Amino acid sequence: MSPRPVRAASFAAVAPLLVAAASFLSGCPIYSADSCAADPNCRDTAYADAGPTPVYDTGTPSDDAGCGTGCGDGYVCTAQATGRYGCSPYDCRATEKKCTEPETCQQNSEGAWACAGAPVVDCTKTGCISGYTCADVAGKKQCVSSDPNACVADADCAEKTGAGSLCLGGVCKAPKDLCSDSTQCKGAASCVDGRCVPKCSATCATGYKCDDKSGLCGRDTTSLDPCATDGSCKSGLVCVGGNCVVDDRPVFFCDKAGSADGTKDLCAAGSVCLHHNCYIACTGPSDTMTCATADKFNVCKSVTTSSGAHDVCGSSSNLGSECDPTATPAKTCAAGKVCIDGFCK
Repeated sequence: MSPRPVRAASFAAVAPLLVAAASFLSGCPIYSADSCAADPNCRDTAYADAGPTPVYDTGTPSDDAGCGTGCGDGYVCTAQATGRYGCSPYDCRATEKKCTEPETCQQNSEGAWACAGAPVVDCTKTGCISGYTCADVAGKKQCVSSDPNACVADADCAEKTGAGSLCLGGVCKAPKDLCSDSTQCKGAASCVDGRCVPKCSATCATGYKCDDKSGLCGRDTTSLDPCATDGSCKSGLVCVGGNCVVDDRPVFFCDKAGSADGTKDLCAAGSVCLHHNCYIACTGPSDTMTCATADKFNVCKSVTTSSGAHDVCGSSSNLGSECDPTATPAKTCAAGKVCIDGFCK
């Protein structure tokens, strides 16, 4: 790459031409070293054999330092030899990694560009979400369903557990297995349209914000914490679809099979199982004694469930009868309102 020797007398005249010719032939400028191969600052085009022709180092620091203004979408600047850099194909936007039909190149929830339907992570390293297990599929480790009712969104559930089903905690739940009252929810949560939703009295989890109108923590999907397994989420959260979300599954104390509503079932003497929970039985609105010492549920009220009307101890804020997502057919609220603990709000 070094110019051939010339007489000193003519060097000043021909030097510019020699420099230009050498630069054109080698793809880099003349450096202090004897050759481009020996000069660590020279970026030889011969090494940029993958992807679009790179623009070489401009001296401006960047993520693609060494490839000048950078590589095209789908390529990454890599050191391909000592002091030599080139653009290499990195994801499906690169010509060399182009997807074949019917797959298309899409950006997934993790920000990676991959062919739709193709695995982009090794589940032996990331783990799988609730309801899925890591298995070998066509020589690659992928997450496959270990539960026929596993889900990520409500839309996954209609064909699995019927119309009106919801995806709760990563598993599809039929209408009969949804909550109908806050007594079936963990901690400070209310039953909202069949799922348990935390109240704003406690700080809302990451990815949720307080709805001033309802006083409940609503999901704000723009800031959910990422995860691979349930164990990587904070207390009260579960990993669903790669994000930590509130565990909105109800807790059933009785009638777990859904066939003993209105009976004693596993409840203590003097109580009745309604909506999968035990309530103290009373004799009607005129009964002011039975419920008087029953903690916060100190009002005898009539409640209608799938098994009929029953008088039990409740309160003015629970066991409402205006709506019920577990009923057949579901008893819903008018447009613009939601069902909270049996009341349309």
